[in-house]
Formats: sequence, structure tokens, C-alpha cells
Amino acid sequence: MQDKYIAYHGAVSDYLANNAYVVGYDPTNEPLPSWTGLYNALQTMFPNGGYFDRYDLEPMYAKIFARIQASNPGNIMWFEPGQFPDEIGISTLVNFVFDLGFDVPPGGKVGSDMHVLNDHTYCCQLDAKICAHGEPGAEHAAACLDWHQKRIYQRDDDAKKLGIPLIMSEFGACMNSDDCFREITQVTETCDDRLAGWAYWEFKTYQDLTTSAGTGSEGFYDLDGTLQPKVKALLRTYVKSAQGLIKQMSFSAVTAEFNALIKVDATIAAPTVIFALHNDSGTGKEKMDVWYPNGYDVTVTPATAGGVKP
Repeated sequence: MQDKYIAYHGAVSDYLANNAYVVGYDPTNEPLPSWTGLYNALQTMFPNGGYFDRYDLEPMYAKIFARIQASNPGNIMWFEPGQFPDEIGISTLVNFVFDLGFDVPPGGKVGSDMHVLNDHTYCCQLDAKICAHGEPGAEHAAACLDWHQKRIYQRDDDAKKLGIPLIMSEFGACMNSDDCFREITQVTETCDDRLAGWAYWEFKTYQDLTTSAGTGSEGFYDLDGTLQPKVKALLRTYVKSAQGLIKQMSFSAVTAEFNALIKVDATIAAPTVIFALHNDSGTGKEKMDVWYPNGYDVTVTPATAGGVKP
């Protein structure tokens, strides 16, 4: 069965080999363990052992990586760890996020530029009762933030051990509400703390059976095509590209203040580019609120660092 699964990934990567818009291949979405007997089950589920990652996922991922590399040596693997037992949410008071069992990026070596550690974070994973009515309510805000920080900080530590980037490729999956805005902001701010990448789930309405969406829209648009205000939470100010190394970055969804610290590399003959939502060309249903409707002020220190172009 595994051979067929690897062959499937090979067929997909062969078909997309020359597609410039493929940023990476995720071999398995939210993998969960299985076992052949009681002893194997205890091994697999033992907290903080990393058995499932090390002995089940890593060898299979290595084979998949070799196959997608055969399609195109530039193909990057965005591999996911096990959802359980790598993280266990029991309640707001009892919950765990363990370090991963991967010794190296699957099929590669520490520091590989062909691998990205890829995980998801949802407050609903902390305790099902938190999302009993669909969204994590304001009364759970502190517990949700603690969970996202615990999970993202640990996965960032895991990624650093492997010498590869981290992306949280799923979070949110929420409706057009203040609760959703807060959930998005908590995750993105926490990702900024560790300079991790992120991608919201999901863009359009697909009536996802795995979330609390039901017939509602957890995507960017209402059912009539109107752009939802929550999208503003995703359009955060950030450093799009830097003339050097980004050391720190933060954005306030309350004041819209943005700060970044960059170690400039004068050998790079390209500017630092910062994305800032200050106007919107949309009309009608696609018109949205912006962070800087009256423009913005920019301060660069030291003053000798260079000029600013809007």
C-alpha cells in the first residue's frame, strides 16, 4: 500500500514538474498513527518519545522526497509531524505539545534548503468544549493564546534543530466574527514572534466537513460574494523582502504600529520591501477597510541606513 502511495505522489509531481506556482509538496495532511499490537501501540503513543515521527513518518517521507526530487530537483517538501501524540489537548489546564521525533529532514540532512517543517494550530484542538458553539469565545482568549504560543514556539524549536524554516499552513477556519478576528491575530502575532510563515485555512467556502463551518463561510467571502472584514486581520504589515537578515518583526492589530529589526547586508543590491495596506482599489462587495486610510509615517534608524520610497 505504501508503494502505491509513493507512486501517487510521483504521478502528481511528474505532472506538476514544470509548474512554477507549486511552492511545495505536503506528503500527508495531519497524519495519525496506527499500530499492529498492544506493545506497538504503547510505543507509538508514549508521550515525548517521537516514535511515530521517527520510525513511521520519517522513512516514508524520505521515499516520497526521493520520488518528487526525481520529478524536479527543485521540489521542496513541506512535511507535517503527527497530530497525535505530538500534541495532546485535554483541557485548558491539562495540555501538551512535545518535541518531534525527526532526526533529520526526511531524505535530507540538517540545514536542507529543500525542506520546510509544516504544522497546524487551532484553539479547538485544545479542548472541544471551547468550540462547542463554533468559535473560540472571548472567555477563552487567554487559554487560546497560551495554546498557540506553546505549539508554535515548540515547533519553531523543532525546526531550528533541523535547520529548516517553519510554516503554520493551517489555522483559523472561522466565520466572520470578532472571535475569528482574534483567533487570526493570536496566531499571526505568535508566528511573528518566531518569524514563522503562515497560511490561513481557507480561501473559499467548501463546506469543510473537518471544521465547525457547516453551511457557513470560513473563507474570505460571504455566500453572496461580499469580502469579509476578517480578511483585514490577514493583511498584516510585514517585511516582504529584506536587504539582509530579518531579526525581529511585530505588528499591532490595535494601533497598526509596525516594527522590524533588520541586519543589513550591504552586498545585497536590492531594497527592503514592506507590505502595508493603506489603500484598496476594490469596489462594491470587494471593498474593505484598510490599516492606514490616512497614510503612514516611517522612521528608519540609524538615519544613515537609507531613504524610504512609498
